Amino acid sequence: MPRFFTMKMREGVDAPDERNQIAKFVAENNCIGIGDPDAIRGSGIFLNEIQIGDIVVLRSSGSPLALLEITSDAYAYKSKNKYPYFDNWMVYVR
Repeated sequence: MPRFFTMKMREGVDAPDERNQIAKFVAENNCIGIGDPDAIRGSGIFLNEIQIGDIVVLRSSGSPLALLEITSDAYAYKSKNKYPYFDNWMVYVR
């Protein structure tokens, strides 16, 4: 039975604030991510507790952005400059 989680896209000076950039990234890469686990509160949940088959509601600016089923374990992410505004913002994705 899947478990349900909610995840807020981090916003601010060092993060992509525009919902369209976030939506495009999620749609094109079929993934969600998290920044440096040593600096991000809740990273243990993303890296260790969320499991394949769980459902995540992704929020941006307090509004739902996407409903996602987790299909992989967390892995290190490198955009190779395809999404430069995410390079230092997402360290691990699922």
